Amino acid sequence: MHDASSPEELSGWAAVLLRSDAHELAAILVDASQTVVATNGAAAALFDRNVVGEPLLESFEPGSRIKLGRALETGGTCELLLRGRGDDAPRVVHFAVLPEAGARHVLVGASNGQIWYSEAQGRELLRRNDELGVLSRQLARQAQELGQARTRLEHLNALRQQLTATLAHDLRNPLSAVGLVARELGRLGQGLPLTRVSALARRLERNVLRMARLIDTVLAAVRLEEDEIALDRTSTSLEDVVREAIDALAPLADERHVSVACAARGDTRALVDPTWMGQVLDNLLANAIRHAPQGSAVRVAISGDEQHVACSVSDQGPGVPPELREAIFDRFRQAGPHAGSAGLGLYLSRGVLELHGGRIWVEQPETGGARFCFEVPRATP
Repeated sequence: MHDASSPEELSGWAAVLLRSDAHELAAILVDASQTVVATNGAAAALFDRNVVGEPLLESFEPGSRIKLGRALETGGTCELLLRGRGDDAPRVVHFAVLPEAGARHVLVGASNGQIWYSEAQGRELLRRNDELGVLSRQLARQAQELGQARTRLEHLNALRQQLTATLAHDLRNPLSAVGLVARELGRLGQGLPLTRVSALARRLERNVLRMARLIDTVLAAVRLEEDEIALDRTSTSLEDVVREAIDALAPLADERHVSVACAARGDTRALVDPTWMGQVLDNLLANAIRHAPQGSAVRVAISGDEQHVACSVSDQGPGVPPELREAIFDRFRQAGPHAGSAGLGLYLSRGVLELHGGRIWVEQPETGGARFCFEVPRATP
């Protein structure tokens, strides 16, 4: 093969022709600029020289250049006049012009005196080239799909392992607490005081609710991942949703001696699914309470304008470093010793808010701590 740069990604038959100097058919590879990139021995003999690196059209008579230029644009077969060298007369040649990858073309043919290259033969060669092209694209697409499936399986396996590890970690503490409470309650027959029984019962309830909240978050995150969350949006007072979440988390706040207060300004009616917004606020408030120092306060602020209802949940904890303020919303991302929900609470909150057409972010107030803010579309009056 005579070439300026080895042809790559050619159809099988084209590669064979270009690499064969024994074949009677001339094969010429041209690039997008119509410059000859490679030829076989039969082509070199047809042109009586090595034409690699030359503009293809210059080897033909002026009238044939128009015909060949058109064939390079549309494909097909053509009869051309090859320029003679010196006093030699032009020779009649027949070529089939076949498209290749990278805006290149392969010309296959011969002169009249060597092989009669008929129109029917050219059409058959074009048809086979098209079939090979379709097959190559199908194989490439299937290989890509298999690669994507393998990558997804590896990703799912990594997620399964990570979820198993985080669940085992997050469930260990409440399960241990439940076990301790159960053992103490077993001492009822030994004269355990009633006040102690009542305190143990409240502790048992808190830890059961904690495990239930974790399981609910994991199941909701799975539904989000599988695009199975269907919102039922209605005009809802976001203040009402916040106060319900505060009431539900009162046992956790009492356990950590953290006060939680809500202040609303303006019309707080938003176009949201109240159940899923309750899940979002439960996650944000539980996260704030866990990170707030004992004896400190968590503050919720709600305000509305013409287009959005905004809400912020602030704590007096260690805050979120600037480099983590995006990553903290990733799946399985946990920060600090009091992280919970298997690292899924903030991931779920962001996903649900985005489904509502809203957004969420975290910032650090001047007084310190962390402030998680979100906004959702306002309900039309």
